[in-house]
Amino acid sequence: MNGPPGRGGGKDGGATVRGPALLLAIALAALCLASPLFAREGADPGKKSFLWTVRAEKGTVHLLGSIHLLKREMFPLDRRIEEAFERSDVLAVEANVRDGSGEERQRRLLQGALYPGDDTIENHISKETVDLLRRRFPDLPPERMNRFKPWALAMTIAVLEYKKLGLDYDYGVDVYFLDKAGDGKRIREIESPDSVIAMLDGFSDEHQDLFLRYTLLELDTVGEQTDRILRAWAEGDAATMEEILLESIREHPGLMPVFDALFFQRNGKMAAKIGEYLKEGGEFFVVVGAGHLVGEKGIVELLRRKGFSVEQQ
Repeated sequence: MNGPPGRGGGKDGGATVRGPALLLAIALAALCLASPLFAREGADPGKKSFLWTVRAEKGTVHLLGSIHLLKREMFPLDRRIEEAFERSDVLAVEANVRDGSGEERQRRLLQGALYPGDDTIENHISKETVDLLRRRFPDLPPERMNRFKPWALAMTIAVLEYKKLGLDYDYGVDVYFLDKAGDGKRIREIESPDSVIAMLDGFSDEHQDLFLRYTLLELDTVGEQTDRILRAWAEGDAATMEEILLESIREHPGLMPVFDALFFQRNGKMAAKIGEYLKEGGEFFVVVGAGHLVGEKGIVELLRRKGFSVEQQ
């Protein structure tokens, strides 16, 4: 039985936002508190997992919806997931954070996250959002936040909030399998990290303002309303996961371009890459955020439409 991965390798502003759906969109996709997401003694044969098997004439892909932040004590994973990984020749992840280029990636991320010269965030977001930010973080010196672009500040705030809940990216599913693959399994990257930074940086000022504002508003409810997400993941309930993901779109249609870029456009590119793996042959274990798998525009449905056999485990 494998152990956990190591560290080496609300209400505000006059609005109420229900559930952590927007925080799902901040590249985190699913959250994990202290619920029993994982089977300690093996899989419950009566329950589905967030694992799909995709088959073609030459190849097989085991497609896992990832939880990007976890607690150390939540390992090992469901036995079906572990066994699918062991059978696979290749691990494919959104980004290989264990490839030794961590410092260089951090440098490029910081370069994309900061405004150049004397430009500041207050030149790009509404007074309403500025006021909300100051109310939420009255002790944060302006000089520490002003250089950050809204998308970067939103993501930083969300990650810090998750850390308060005891969640850690170093114990996420992606990192867990990257560390296990170090024994000789081949590793592929599905996306270029630079392309994701460019996508986030490409949001208009208006959409970045919405992104930051609703992130701030949802901080009140993220801790208490994650149970729906946890139950959906634990039970392999893709329909409920989709419903949670789309709540913010229905409540705030102006966010649609953000969701389209973060999820729907990337889903198509990821599905195309998985199709290449299937044609290549062999067995691949593919790990992507759980939010990318669900719905009519999710990777699972896109692969079905391409004619591949897809079965949830």
